[in-house]
Amino acid sequence: MVDVDLDDGMQVAVKGDLSYYEGGGSISVIVEDAVAICEGRYQQTYEENRQSLEEAGLLDPETKRPFPSVPPTSGSPRAPRAMLARTQ
Repeated sequence: MVDVDLDDGMQVAVKGDLSYYEGGGSISVIVEDAVAICEGRYQQTYEENRQSLEEAGLLDPETKRPFPSVPPTSGSPRAPRAMLARTQ
């Protein structure tokens, strides 16, 4: 059991073993111990962006607008050759 409180975006160093499943080509990491190193780069960038948006007043609940219940338009993107690939 790992005694570290993990959050999304954290960087950690782990000690453990690798488990290989050749039939499916997958690898699993079996963690015995983990040590928090620092917040991850993405978490730091997220916090910096959130702070700058808050300072600009863009995250103020009084100025936020609700999402529309139905989008004004919708579409279904497809690759031009997708149907050709399926029929051959």
